[in-house]
Amino acid sequence: MRGQVVTLFDLAQLIGLRQDQEIHRSTCIILKAPANDPNQIGFLIDKPGDVIDLEQEECEIPPANVVGLEGEYISQVVKLKDKLLIILEPEKIFKT
Repeated sequence: MRGQVVTLFDLAQLIGLRQDQEIHRSTCIILKAPANDPNQIGFLIDKPGDVIDLEQEECEIPPANVVGLEGEYISQVVKLKDKLLIILEPEKIFKT
C-alpha cells in the first residue's frame, strides 16, 4: 500500500454521530479493496479497538430497538464478554 493514495472518510460524520466536533487525535482503518479495484478507501476513527477473529455463528441480527439513521448501517452485532460489537455495512454507508 506504500505510495498509494487512500481516500479517507470521517466515519462518525458519515453516519451522523458527530456534529462539527474538533478531533484531537484520530487514526484510520483502510478497507480491503476487491482484487480488481485499484481504489483504496478508509475511515477516520476516534479510537481503534482490538482485532479479533469471529465465527459467523457468533454474529446476530441487530436488536429491534436499533432504528433510525444509526441502525441503517449496522449489519450484525456480536455479544462479547463486556461489550457489544457492531459490524457495519460499508456499502450502505457510501450510498448516503
